[in-house]
Formats: sequence, structure tokens, C-alpha cells
Amino acid sequence: MPLRATSDSVIRQLQIVFSISVFLLIISLFASFYSTQKLIKNSELVNHTNEVLIEAENIISFMKDAETGQRGFLLTMDPAFLTPYTGAYVKTATSYHKISALTIDNPIQQKYLTDVKNLYQAKFDQMQRVIDIAKKDRITGNDTTIRHREMVKGKKIMDDLRQVINRIKNEENAMLQVRTEQQRIYIAYTPILLVIAAIISILITAFTYIRIKNDLDERIAQQKLTDEKYIETAERITVMEGFTQQVAAGNYSARTSDTKEDELGRISKALNTMTSALETTFNDLQNKLNLK
Repeated sequence: MPLRATSDSVIRQLQIVFSISVFLLIISLFASFYSTQKLIKNSELVNHTNEVLIEAENIISFMKDAETGQRGFLLTMDPAFLTPYTGAYVKTATSYHKISALTIDNPIQQKYLTDVKNLYQAKFDQMQRVIDIAKKDRITGNDTTIRHREMVKGKKIMDDLRQVINRIKNEENAMLQVRTEQQRIYIAYTPILLVIAAIISILITAFTYIRIKNDLDERIAQQKLTDEKYIETAERITVMEGFTQQVAAGNYSARTSDTKEDELGRISKALNTMTSALETTFNDLQNKLNLK
């Protein structure tokens, strides 16, 4: 086979291997990019969930601080104990707005947060009424029946608030579990996908290398045989040319020794036959001339 055809065939095979390798590389890069983005997104969502849980817990914590300050005041009637209570409302409202912004795309959480806002506002209103009643009782000396009733009412509000906060936390924990599981899946399967793609690419490259090498070795061997055949043919033609020159010079006794069963061999046999006939004819003519 001509070297040009061999070169074209090798180039085509290399193009195929290159195309497959690039395709697998693109798939690997896409899978890696997709997995990385998913991991980043899941990490952000996990952080998002943790923020919601922290702020939800903060609401309860700030409400407890307010209750602690209120109780300290009711026991001592010392306004200094109202310091935690005074700043608790702003802190609670701040945590509420943070959770509301973090869960703006979650209708279930938004519904729970509506209840949270109503409850914590009711709780602060109730605590303020108790404080006002306590201040009034200290002045007037009235009994604490009304205050006790308000305290019981406040406990009910706080219990309801805890229940709603727990629902918010349970909702976030459920989503956190799903997101953590998704993250685990991406972490587990992405390296496997990349390794499989790499192995396939290596196998294809190795298989193609072996095939191209064997093909080239075979064609080089064929080319070597062709070259040897060409040299042999050239040598036989040279011998045949010398033979025809001898015949042309009148040496009809010359014969070729090429007896191979191919085109040149058959031509050599035909030339030997022709030369033999010429020699016979020439000898007959010579004999006739000698008899005259």
C-alpha cells in the first residue's frame, strides 16, 4: 500500500481517537463542574439551614432573656433587672426578619413565621402588661390575682411559640437531611464517574495505539516486500536487456536463465524460444549457403 494511503489511514485513526478522547474529556469536565457546582450549592444550602436554625433558636433565647428580666423585676421590683427585657424585643425582631429573608421561597416556613411574629408580639405585650400591673400593685397595694392570670396566659403563649419554633426547626432539619444526602451522593459518585471516563479514555487510546502500531508494522513489512520485489524485477529486467542486446548483436545461442513462473519469467521463456528459432533458422540458412 502506498505511503500516502498509509499516512491518511493513520491520520484518520488518530483523528477518531482524538475526537473520542476530547469527548470523554468534555464529559469529565462537565461532570466535575456540575458536581462541584452542586457541592457548592449544597454547602450554601447547608449553611443557609444552619443560619435558620441558629436564628430560630435565638428567638427563643431572646424571649427567655426577656422573661428572666421580667421575673427578676417582679421579684425585686428593681428596674435594673429589666435591662435584658428592654433589649430583647429588638433582638427578637432582628432574628425574625433574618429568618423571614432566608426562607422567603418556602411557603411553609413563611406560614410558621407569621405565627411566630404574632406570638412573640403577644408575649411582649403580655409581659409589659404584667410589668405595668406589678408597678401599679406596688403603688396601690392590690392583690396579685390579675398578675397571676397574666403570667399563666404568658406561659401558654411561650409554649405555643416554642411549638412553632420547633416546627420551623424540624422543617429545616428535614431539608438539611435531604441536602446532606444529595451532597453525599455527589461526593460519592463524581470521583467514580471521573475514574470510569479516564479508564475508558486510556483503554481506547491503548487499543488504538496497538492497532495503529500493528497496522504500521504490517504495512512497513509489505512495503519492504514491495521494495525487494522492485529491486528483483529491476535486476531481472537488466539481465533481460543484456540478453536482448546479445541477440541483437547476432549471438543467437544466448539464453536467459530466468525460469520463474511470473510475467517476466514467461517473457524470458518466450525470448528463449524465439532465440532458439532464430538460431535454427540462421544455421539452416548458413548450411544452404555453404552447399552452393
